[in-house]
Amino acid sequence: MSTKKPIVSVVLSDEELEAIRDYQFGNRVKSQSKAIVELILRGLEEELPGKLEKKAPVDEITGRQKYMLYQYEKADEKTKAAVDILLNMGRFEKEKALEA
Repeated sequence: MSTKKPIVSVVLSDEELEAIRDYQFGNRVKSQSKAIVELILRGLEEELPGKLEKKAPVDEITGRQKYMLYQYEKADEKTKAAVDILLNMGRFEKEKALEA
């Protein structure tokens, strides 16, 4: 797989690598490289707010949300319809509460 992005090598301690793996699996990040990039971007945004261009909102969803989306996508049509009904019920309840 070729890439036009620069490739950077780093040396990590065992503890740092373990922390990255914990983040990767805890947030269901597909690759170790993606997990490292996410952590770097979070650190840069913390240290240099507004310096980097914001990514699409899909990058901001949590690991749990990614997992729920994955489960929804592989569900059959009846299950998806049931989930849609439940989600819409919650939306209507919120709208009624706002109207009151």
